[in-house]
Amino acid sequence: MFKKLTAAMIAVSLLSVVSCDKRNITEIPKGIPSRDIPFKKITTEQTVLSQDKDFIAICHNDITLKLISESFSDKYPSIDFTNLKGRLASCVSVDEMRSVYSAFGIAEGDKIVDITIENFNLMMSIKEKYPFLITMSEQDFMLYWSDEHKKVMQLQTIGLTCSQQYAQAIADCNEDYFAALGLAGLSAAVSGPAAFVTFAVGVAGAILIHHNCMERAKRDYNNCSN
Repeated sequence: MFKKLTAAMIAVSLLSVVSCDKRNITEIPKGIPSRDIPFKKITTEQTVLSQDKDFIAICHNDITLKLISESFSDKYPSIDFTNLKGRLASCVSVDEMRSVYSAFGIAEGDKIVDITIENFNLMMSIKEKYPFLITMSEQDFMLYWSDEHKKVMQLQTIGLTCSQQYAQAIADCNEDYFAALGLAGLSAAVSGPAAFVTFAVGVAGAILIHHNCMERAKRDYNNCSN
């Protein structure tokens, strides 16, 4: 799994240095106080996150975002998603985020923002219930989050010869995607007033990572089949 997590970790870790003009965030869910939290490895044997209703709701929302991401290749082949993520990083309100998606011609923008708001609130609830999550190292967190996610939702794959290779590539893309979304939540949990923007940019980054990974998987499958 970790052979492909590096790109996801680098991309989403950039959230902590994204500039939002240091202005007060408006029209977004409340954030959490800024604090310095040491990262350390801990055990999670007594906690079964996959049985938590908020976590289950996040998993289902993540699946919806994944399906939206998978449609981008055919619907928006010419969009610069890196530029889109950069534009989102400068937003200071939910309405600005909606406007950015609209300016790029992405019809699903409102739905992405709505799900992002819901997941942000769910993440803050989880953070309050399970404070150990924000004391974990990024690697331990991503592994734990992915493992718990797979307990909730078994990823579908397909099957034979070239299709087997494609199925494995898709599974890897999905694991990276879900872990990146989890890390976006972790980044938001340790952020200050701009926590929601940090999370929203992380969601956009996870979608970008997933989109690019899916494109590579399709390209490799086509090369194998032809």
